[in-house]
Amino acid sequence: MKAYLLLNEIKSSLILSIILSAIIYALLFYGILIFPYEMNIENDTLKSILFIPANPYLSRDHYAFIMEYIIMASAIMATVLSTKTLVHDKVSGYDEYLFSLPTTRGVIFYNKLLAIIIELIIFNIGFYILSIVFNSILDLNLPIKYILKMNSALTLSQLTFASIGVLAGSFIKPKNIYLKNILFIIALVLIAIPERLYNITLLRYINPFSYFKLNEIISSGYKMSFLIASGCIIIFSISISKTSYDEYDVLKRG
Repeated sequence: MKAYLLLNEIKSSLILSIILSAIIYALLFYGILIFPYEMNIENDTLKSILFIPANPYLSRDHYAFIMEYIIMASAIMATVLSTKTLVHDKVSGYDEYLFSLPTTRGVIFYNKLLAIIIELIIFNIGFYILSIVFNSILDLNLPIKYILKMNSALTLSQLTFASIGVLAGSFIKPKNIYLKNILFIIALVLIAIPERLYNITLLRYINPFSYFKLNEIISSGYKMSFLIASGCIIIFSISISKTSYDEYDVLKRG
């Protein structure tokens, strides 16, 4: 039964996962291949808004610049996939069938989570491999340890936003929910701008995007306070979502 539930969940999101993964892989290739070497932006404020590093011509800053945008795209991917796993059932009425199966809601819920994690693991494995391959064939010449450090920020960010997506799928009405997800990500990106410009610590803690600053990670590693904050978001989101799923009434779906 558990294997059936897991495979069914993976299958239901497989096409969407492949499409989103392909888009992000293409962004990686595009970013490395035609990185704007000819950009000559002197305004420091505009650089902060566009996440352009102080010296974009260094290989490390080059890749960090690309990864800023890829992490945003990957956060959208994780949020959309995790939201879909709950919203799809409500919209299609498939939840009635699931709840009629000889298993608990807890088993169903955790298999949904496991399906999301497996899809993200597959995406990340592909991303790690391609980033190393592109780094080699496109002569970025960035040490592998820097690539792995920056890619790890993508992985942690995806896990954080996947849990937020599950929470959204539990409470937000299905209508236009994917648009709401994207607007939520955009809002967080906008919040990150004044935080970067004025170094406002409070904004860092309320914005998961600011937990994983790439240049900071490369130079001094992860800050434990932000790892704890990310872990708290994940635990809180999953716990509340699980409670909501256990109490969900199919007759009141909306």
